[in-house]
Amino acid sequence: MVSLEGQVVVVTGASDGIGREAVRLFAEHGCRVVLHGRRVDALEESRRLASLNETSSLVVTADLLEHQAVTTVITAAESAFGAIDIWVNNAAIGYRAALDDMTYDEFDRIMTTNARAVLVSFKELVPKMRARRSGRIISVSSMLTTTNGPELTAYAASKAAMEAMCECVAAEVRRDGVQVSIVQPASVDTEFMLKMRELDASEKTAKSRLTSTEVAEQIIWVARQDPNSWVSRVQIRPLGLQ
Repeated sequence: MVSLEGQVVVVTGASDGIGREAVRLFAEHGCRVVLHGRRVDALEESRRLASLNETSSLVVTADLLEHQAVTTVITAAESAFGAIDIWVNNAAIGYRAALDDMTYDEFDRIMTTNARAVLVSFKELVPKMRARRSGRIISVSSMLTTTNGPELTAYAASKAAMEAMCECVAAEVRRDGVQVSIVQPASVDTEFMLKMRELDASEKTAKSRLTSTEVAEQIIWVARQDPNSWVSRVQIRPLGLQ
């Protein structure tokens, strides 16, 4: 497996949960990390927990509902550290509503953040990575794209759209030195998922969920693959043994 020492990594949705853990693990591997999110205080806490300083990291706030948000993050990252080696699409908005209650505006909001922002990352980053013949884009999805469930129409659709884009782009760029991968966990023990699935935080239900660290470790594993070893998708399920 390759060393990540000195590589420039951008993690979107780095304020908590999987994103926060990914930042911490990338920092442990000696990466220069750009943390994206909407809340400065939460991003600074993620940076502190990862023992990162202003020399080795950058905090960028941007709302992915804004069409220029991804471009803003890319420009800031490149200005601070140069070319981006690894981009992690982790930011997402959760939404649960019955079909009768779901509004078109909410559907558009979910699709803009969870799917369109991923498309923009491809449009902006792939040409640069192709020119260098290196680079990785890792997108965090959800098992809800295959298991589905009531009241999750918008969220599941947004993640399914994201996965389809990842697979199509991966097919276009795989021979150009650019690797596009999906990390697809089942239910994760985060505040985000608890609200999404309307789960309780009891010890019994916690055993049926993955931890943020377990998912983040798979992101690192994908990022460390040899250049000729492309991991297209990682599916992660809990065994309930904790």
